[in-house]
Amino acid sequence: MSFSYKIKIRIDSYSDSLNKMPRKQTSSATRCILCNSSSHTQSYCNSNMKGRRPILEDMKECMMADKMPDFNSFPINELRFIVIQYECSIAYTLFPQRLFVRPQIKYLHSHISLTLPKKRIVRELVNRWNLYASVRTERKNPCEEEDCPICMDCMSAPIWNHRLLRWDNIVAKQSPDDAMFPNNIKTQCGHTFCGSCWEQHYTTNRKMDYSRDETYLSCPMCRHRMYW
Repeated sequence: MSFSYKIKIRIDSYSDSLNKMPRKQTSSATRCILCNSSSHTQSYCNSNMKGRRPILEDMKECMMADKMPDFNSFPINELRFIVIQYECSIAYTLFPQRLFVRPQIKYLHSHISLTLPKKRIVRELVNRWNLYASVRTERKNPCEEEDCPICMDCMSAPIWNHRLLRWDNIVAKQSPDDAMFPNNIKTQCGHTFCGSCWEQHYTTNRKMDYSRDETYLSCPMCRHRMYW
């Protein structure tokens, strides 16, 4: 084997080793639209937005505010962050046709481009806030539930369904785990009491009917006898 051929082999092997060496990754030419960093995009941005990130994260409920937020007061990068928070909050929302017509539902589900100028983004957010007027009205008027005749506390609490934009899932008043009556009690005479009040009434006013050899309890509202 000639000397020049050996040199050629060594040069080729050295070139191959250079090609296999890990090279330093260059930063993406695309900058983050929120913090202007070139090391990531907005999908991976963890900037604290000059200490205002917690405030901006709360803006995901901006459409439910009684008074329209002053969107013009936010700089463009914060407005973009608000848009991202809002669109994440409505990703699985089903806008009911009892509150919106079909074109409005289509518009509310449409994407707000983050590349729009500030004036256009503000206009899009204002339009959506105005469309939410019917939802804000409904949320102010929860369904009224019956109060306990003894303690006068509400025996159930309505829960706002963020996905369906309505009040539902009426949950009974919570009682301790070891309660004798963990749920609300409806008597044979049609009156309803919370479990804690009924337990106190049961332990205090339960009596024995010796003629029938049974225990009974009178309803505190109408004195109807209930036997056990």
